Amino acid sequence: MNAISVSPTECSTDPSYRAFELPARDFQELLPAPPIDRDRLLERCLGNLDFALTLLGEFEKTSQSSLDAFATALVEGDHATISAKAHGLKGVAGVLTANTLMQICSNLESAAKDADWNQTRNLTLQLNHEMQRIVDFIPNIRTLA
Repeated sequence: MNAISVSPTECSTDPSYRAFELPARDFQELLPAPPIDRDRLLERCLGNLDFALTLLGEFEKTSQSSLDAFATALVEGDHATISAKAHGLKGVAGVLTANTLMQICSNLESAAKDADWNQTRNLTLQLNHEMQRIVDFIPNIRTLA
């Protein structure tokens, strides 16, 4: 069997060549959803981008101390604090339209109430990851200004 060789130059100059071209609808569900629904956030802020950015700035400023508080409570085995903090952060996530964070917080709140420490640890790791994803996404919303 002979291999067919096509140079990159041939591909880039041939207008009929469509490498890896798929309609967006064919792979959109494979991409992770953005951590914040910008359109819904702006709706909730009555179209006031400055207010939305103020909320996001507060989240950004307090995210590390919030994660530190979760870590401390986890080390101390303080399930009541973890549950309460997860509940409060779930509300913040709802306001910010951070749906994945809201779901993680809901699950974390339940796991802490049930004293399921293995699940609580796993969810705390997910919480860290998702909060970082939100902080990393905030500049995308700032570019709307």
